[in-house]
Amino acid sequence: MRPIMFDIDGVLADFSLGFTTLANTLHGTPVTTTAQKVTWDGFPGLTDNQESVAWTAVYNSSVFLLNLAPLISHTVFERLNWLQACADVYFVTHRQGVKAKSQTLEWLASYGIRDPQVIISESKGETAKVIRAEYSIDDKAGNACAVAWLTRGTKTPCLSFILDRLYNQFDHKMIGGKVIRVYTVSEFLDYVENKL
Repeated sequence: MRPIMFDIDGVLADFSLGFTTLANTLHGTPVTTTAQKVTWDGFPGLTDNQESVAWTAVYNSSVFLLNLAPLISHTVFERLNWLQACADVYFVTHRQGVKAKSQTLEWLASYGIRDPQVIISESKGETAKVIRAEYSIDDKAGNACAVAWLTRGTKTPCLSFILDRLYNQFDHKMIGGKVIRVYTVSEFLDYVENKL
């Protein structure tokens, strides 16, 4: 079966909303969603110290990741389940903290994903190469470019997709010419399902 990689935060889960809501509780700082975030690094309205305190709270929480709001609809989660019957679906994330993998598994299960395969890795390109991913979707420009770059020249190069966000804009002619930009997870699924 064809291996397919899905990032979680920024693609399936609204990490920015969860993080800035936590920071707001701690410091009274602004709350922003993934759709409103304009830069990859940092969060608007938070000092370095406030952000550090919030990250420590995230890393020490056994429930933070469980409580993140979804970025996709119930129908799209159902499509992900269907896809698992036709392909090897991997949820690859760089989440850290208390039982990050267990929290991720439970979060996916809470939205109806049966027996998800979760890989914790900050090296998305290397992971795509190892699992021989044929398709990948991520919201981080560096990850999408690394997947396209590191799987080129393999027997089945991975088609790397980037989910359009304000914080991941770049000139595809200069870098990432092999990265395909999509505007919804449904658009990515349409493409993949048509190839199965």
